[in-house]
Amino acid sequence: MLAMLLVLLLVLLVLMLALQACVTPPTVAASVVAFLAGADVALVLSASIVSLGCSLVGMPAMFAAGMALYNALGGAGDGQEVEIQLPIAQIVGTMLALLGCAGFGIWANIKWEEETKERFKRWLLRAVKVAFPTVMVSFLASPG
Repeated sequence: MLAMLLVLLLVLLVLMLALQACVTPPTVAASVVAFLAGADVALVLSASIVSLGCSLVGMPAMFAAGMALYNALGGAGDGQEVEIQLPIAQIVGTMLALLGCAGFGIWANIKWEEETKERFKRWLLRAVKVAFPTVMVSFLASPG
């Protein structure tokens, strides 16, 4: 029971960090909404993992390409190149946390008995019903 509560707290923490970090909130929201709606979470999670993998490479590449184009076109017009460093550690950390949660879900699906899965789902659903609105309000109220 204590282990289940700790896992729930970890899941809520990851949800809060993922939504606050703004790395890929649509993939997080898609999984949560699919779970709440009773949809095929495995399919949504698979699409989210593919999306995360693509964004891990694509987002920094597109950002670097945009900065290179900006500098090639003259930047601010003062002849100096603009250099901005991406928070790569935060991006990778958030994505690894999301992939870790997905891995935990796959592991639990294989190892846990059906009764344990159903009990965990009930607890998780209760936690998400409280945490999701709280996180969304916090996200929308945060500056920037």
